[in-house]
Amino acid sequence: MSPPPLRVALGVVALTLALALAPTLRAADPVAPAKDGADGAATGIDERVANLESQVATLKQSVQQAGNGVVLGLFVFAVFCAVWAQNTNRSAVLWFVLGFLPLINFFTAIVLLAKNSRDRKRLRQVVPPVKKEAVPELVAH
Repeated sequence: MSPPPLRVALGVVALTLALALAPTLRAADPVAPAKDGADGAATGIDERVANLESQVATLKQSVQQAGNGVVLGLFVFAVFCAVWAQNTNRSAVLWFVLGFLPLINFFTAIVLLAKNSRDRKRLRQVVPPVKKEAVPELVAH
């Protein structure tokens, strides 16, 4: 059996187009250097690679500096949580760890605020606020 004439015609057209466009595609390839001035193309690529390497080094340095700032911020928040926990008779170590862990510290801040609010409400119920008129010697100073 012979192949259908339409398939043969399409194959011939595709092969003809591929042979006709091959030199054009080869010239448009940015990686393949031209036969003339191959050293110029290599120098251009070397310059581009050197430029990209310097940009990568700059980005690495920026990310490292940002990371250092994040760690410092996490540490300061963790210390704040530990001091608050210690002042409210809670586990300072636990609250330090919860304040230092990334992503968890967001929820730690919300819980800390809720617990502090609840503690303040309880304290107001147990000990009523002192009025300024009730303690004249504190008002005079």
